Amino acid sequence: MMKASIVHPLKTLFGLYVFSTALLAAAPALATEYCFGAVGQGCGTFAGGPLGSVATCLPNLPGARKDTVCQVSGGSMTHDPCCADHPNGEWCGGSPATSECRAEWNRAVSRFVWGYNWRRNVDSKKANTTGNVVFNDYCAPATAGVHKNDTNQCCSRRADPAPFWLKAGRPDLYICRE
Repeated sequence: MMKASIVHPLKTLFGLYVFSTALLAAAPALATEYCFGAVGQGCGTFAGGPLGSVATCLPNLPGARKDTVCQVSGGSMTHDPCCADHPNGEWCGGSPATSECRAEWNRAVSRFVWGYNWRRNVDSKKANTTGNVVFNDYCAPATAGVHKNDTNQCCSRRADPAPFWLKAGRPDLYICRE
């Protein structure tokens, strides 16, 4: 009798198989990290990260002060530090995996899938060894859309409910203020 093979649902993304052991992974605290706080593992393949990593960072326009543009969310900003504290946590890349960081992982996936992300220009060569996201580098700028529970990730730490016409498909959308 043949056993059925089960593929983890997060290893398929829009029908494509993702060749990575972690989508939103972070390394242990005090490890050198780049793009720490952005959606994905490090800066990803396109921005000089390790081959096979998955990230939403892409090269910036030539001549830009910061060389990389990354997607950031309230989930990525909480999952990365959790993984720094718990390297074997949920989708943190360690083995054997534990259930620590599961809530942060679920939040990160939900924010990514529903489009509660913003873009930040990032210096992909700026190392982070603290295990803490540098808030001013990754916070949501004014006019960025965030989930209503992530308004503390706005650079101003203030946001207003989005107008109804912007909420189509994202009913919990708030817009960061100046």
